[in-house]
Amino acid sequence: RHQPVHPKFVVVKSRRRVMRAHLLSGSLQCLGGPAFFAALYGGGPAAARAVCVALAAVGFGLHVPGALYLLTSAFGAVRIMIPGFLYATSAYAYSLGKLLTATDARLEHDFLSYWLVLHVYAMNRLVFALLTRFNLLGSARYTLSILIGLAIAMPAALGWASFAFCVCAIVVFNLAFLAAADEASRATQDVYSASGFSNAALLPRHFVTPEGLVVAPALAAAERSLSPRERARLVFDKLDTSGDGTISKAELGELLVSWGLPRSDAAACLAEVDGDRSGAIGFDEFFHQLAPVWEFACAVVSSNASVEARLARLLLSGGGAAPGHRGTGGSPAA
Repeated sequence: RHQPVHPKFVVVKSRRRVMRAHLLSGSLQCLGGPAFFAALYGGGPAAARAVCVALAAVGFGLHVPGALYLLTSAFGAVRIMIPGFLYATSAYAYSLGKLLTATDARLEHDFLSYWLVLHVYAMNRLVFALLTRFNLLGSARYTLSILIGLAIAMPAALGWASFAFCVCAIVVFNLAFLAAADEASRATQDVYSASGFSNAALLPRHFVTPEGLVVAPALAAAERSLSPRERARLVFDKLDTSGDGTISKAELGELLVSWGLPRSDAAACLAEVDGDRSGAIGFDEFFHQLAPVWEFACAVVSSNASVEARLARLLLSGGGAAPGHRGTGGSPAA
């Protein structure tokens, strides 16, 4: 059985549609690479330019708008991620525009620059996978992966000065934020997204995830034996802190926001679920209408419990553990 993806990608219809269009756009552009070189060496620059025009139509029509829309749900430290992603999207649009105006002599060179910028995200995920494999920097892993990926890919695509521009964009964004925001806004947790060091303390420890967790960790054996309704009940009972058989819409909204949904998306999702406008969500509503949430949350709860159990066994056996250690699910040691 496939592992559930992060709820922020699927709980809101508009975001699902944009994600599918964005994935389609990226896949078509990946196929465009072999098509470009086949056209260039088989039919000459004119044929290769036709491929570039098609790629530009897909890029400017789908990829750039999709990237800007998805920016509102960026993982990690948002005051770094927003300017970083804006810079990466601008660099992508610049490289695509440069490709359309390239001379025949520069066409292959400019295509390779565009190709490298297109694959910045792949480099980010490669760095993230390496950090995850060795369980390094769990509390800010995705933010650092983005910065390291940009530092590797951008100079190769657009020259060494390109990463300096990225750093400047982050600095300018933060200076503008600090100048425009009042004291309360500067301290708000809204400048962070998807757990990590920034707002893990605000969540029930069962549901804390490391930055950038896109696919849920595998269920432990105990949870795999449960029926879907039992898994949903496990999550519901942990969220129902008052024990009255309902979940506060506000509390569930905070969980969704902490996992990376913009507040507007979280509110829209919960408004659909809370049909009676009571402000509380019962188990049947939760089970039938929020399956992406409880499926992902059950895997996170299961993983965090497994990590805590392993750390407890280590402590009891005298093996010791670092007090701030985080496992697959990102939960701090008990």
